[in-house]
Amino acid sequence: MSQLSVNVLKIFSEYILNYMNTLFCLVLLIHTFWILGFQMLGPLWLPERYLSMYTFICALVGLHWIFFGNKCIVSIWENKLLPQKERNGNYETHYYNVMKKLTGVDIPTQKKFQHTLMMVNFVIIGYLYRRNWRVVLLTLICLYTHRWSLWSKVSSV
Repeated sequence: MSQLSVNVLKIFSEYILNYMNTLFCLVLLIHTFWILGFQMLGPLWLPERYLSMYTFICALVGLHWIFFGNKCIVSIWENKLLPQKERNGNYETHYYNVMKKLTGVDIPTQKKFQHTLMMVNFVIIGYLYRRNWRVVLLTLICLYTHRWSLWSKVSSV
């Protein structure tokens, strides 16, 4: 096993032992896949015919924040599953805490990297589908709803 795999297992076992909450760990894994596997790297592994769906799903994510006060529903679930003393006041996901333990990169830098990569993805997809007005519209919605001033809560981290 690689050192990274050992660290990942150690961190997740720490969460299970500390919180004794398998459901929390499952939600955290799903959120990790969503952020890392889909939002950031989705366009790399998705077939080209599904790239428009990537933009549609990202647009829905951005739009759902409107109804939850600029908070992600999965982050809210994560915090609801934790004991009161462990919850983040701004309902931030614990994904960033895990990545900070693994990589040593601080949370604002992680968020800026994720946000920048998503913006690049949206621009590339908008360019690839420039003749399809629906995809271009979804791309513009994504660029608007995922803009840094709305999306980031760095000042409160």
